[in-house]
Amino acid sequence: MSLFAKQTVLMARQGVRQAQPVLRRNLHIENTVENALPFPTGKKHKIGVALGVSGVLSFGFALPFLAAKFQLVKATW
Repeated sequence: MSLFAKQTVLMARQGVRQAQPVLRRNLHIENTVENALPFPTGKKHKIGVALGVSGVLSFGFALPFLAAKFQLVKATW
């Protein structure tokens, strides 16, 4: 085996054994009452949050019924 081939094999073995570095973000956010969710909350935003949550839940509940109705209508075409 040539010197280059031996060196390549040794480098490949060492590369397999090396542990991968753990990637961490240097970011710290205080989890306070107003900062725990990714959207604005609190007394000023209470109506908007309520409308958004109820809209998402309503759409999620209605979606299977709408899909079933669509399939039934599509079958009669």
